[in-house]
Amino acid sequence: MSLEGYINMAATTVLGQTTERIIRPHDDEEPSSEVQHGLYIVRGDNVTVVGLVDEELDESINWNEVRGAVIGGVKHSA
Repeated sequence: MSLEGYINMAATTVLGQTTERIIRPHDDEEPSSEVQHGLYIVRGDNVTVVGLVDEELDESINWNEVRGAVIGGVKHSA
């Protein structure tokens, strides 16, 4: 994934070569999966963290075998 740029001051972000990882819970029989999206625009309200990825470490992980718990809801501050 690469940061292609940003559109405005609200942190709307344009990403290239993106992959969505769908991590399934431990009790789900279906394996986790990856979906290639390519160019992806994320609206500023949905941006939480943008950072560097250790590509060597990332490529060493078999993401189809990774399992995880569901993340809780999001709280917005006023």
